[in-house]
Amino acid sequence: MTFSVLAPFKVNLFLHVTGQKPNGYHTLQSHVMFADYGDEIILEKSDQYILIVKGAFAKTLDVENNLVTKAVNGLTALINKTPSIAITLIKNTPVGAGLGGGSSDVAAIIKALIKFWDVTPDPKALNALLLSLGADVPACFHGASCWVEEIGEDITPLPCSAYPAVIIFPNMPCHTASIFKDFKEEFSDDIATPEMIDLNFIKAQKNDLTQAAIQSAPSIQQALETLNKEENIAFNRMSGSGSACFGVCDTIDNAQSIAGKIGNIHPEWWVKAVTLS
Repeated sequence: MTFSVLAPFKVNLFLHVTGQKPNGYHTLQSHVMFADYGDEIILEKSDQYILIVKGAFAKTLDVENNLVTKAVNGLTALINKTPSIAITLIKNTPVGAGLGGGSSDVAAIIKALIKFWDVTPDPKALNALLLSLGADVPACFHGASCWVEEIGEDITPLPCSAYPAVIIFPNMPCHTASIFKDFKEEFSDDIATPEMIDLNFIKAQKNDLTQAAIQSAPSIQQALETLNKEENIAFNRMSGSGSACFGVCDTIDNAQSIAGKIGNIHPEWWVKAVTLS
């Protein structure tokens, strides 16, 4: 039996850093949505654990020591099962882009294995496993528009329209831990969780990590300025801890047109038109 799933990359429509815990982790508020594009994952029966990584960004992953293997081992320990599965990961999402590609891979694989093996893990233990694998993993496991708080584990489903968008990865990765370490601005005030969310609300917010990320990857500034020049982009912003930036468009046709134009001007960048939903 073969089982295939999409691990869509996530975009933080905004990200506010609201404080810091005694253990050093920062608390945040963010609105997260997911693209109709991402990594492809194929599961097949096997008598042993096998991980094969292919795709445009395969070389950026350490096959011997990575989150996918940690996720498989963590889940199989939770359900008392031998990790006998062959996984092919087609890595289409850039690494170090603030798009949660690795977190989405982990979340998608855990969901797929639960279905593949027809098991029901203890919910509290499963939630603990997800958070132990990364702050973005719980939101990626939810896999739909949501409001995220605390360090990433407090998730509220949030109805939202779909948004066409242009994504730019300016070929300069950021490392999340370093960006948070370099964050020196004042913390943002908490805002009440809305029952619904619209474009005007999102446009009024910001990504508090932008300046810290620009220090690490100056090409972020160029990507934001490039998006800002386009008339059919409602607003632009950096996603997560960087370095990918996005511009929300009025139609997918405009998003595709702008992505093609920017890709021709900057062939060194990874540029993609997607729909966020």
